Amino acid sequence: MRAPPDFFKILELEGNSNFGILEFLGESGYIFLRRHDLENNYENAKTIFRALIHIAPRSAVGYLGAAEASLGLNDYVSARRFADLARRARNVVNGEIALAYLLHGRASLGMEKPEDACAAFRQAVDVDPSGPEARTSAELLRRFDEFRAWNSPRNT
Repeated sequence: MRAPPDFFKILELEGNSNFGILEFLGESGYIFLRRHDLENNYENAKTIFRALIHIAPRSAVGYLGAAEASLGLNDYVSARRFADLARRARNVVNGEIALAYLLHGRASLGMEKPEDACAAFRQAVDVDPSGPEARTSAELLRRFDEFRAWNSPRNT
């Protein structure tokens, strides 16, 4: 089914909160991400976030959601790509940039690139030191340091 030709013109979505469409799509996508009891929840979430990207390409929200959905699908290459696009979005704030670095790092772990992951986690901490993503990233870095220390040659 195709949207009416003037659908997007009528909505004038970016910068207009009158309709709440962006918020609705974002919330819907995150509901699918969190509802593990729903069949195809990650695929549905990714579809919603891709629609959000199409409607509001300047917002980081769609890219971040698509990155999280891609992680749920074990599609680490797409997850990193969406996370990187989120960081470059025009209307992005530090907390979103930190989340993008955290998601990039998680995708790097899935790709078995721990050094890239650690670099991304450090960036998350640097961008928004007091935010929740920084705390999560700092904890992951601490665990990596413990793992490295435990696996060092003197401990084997």
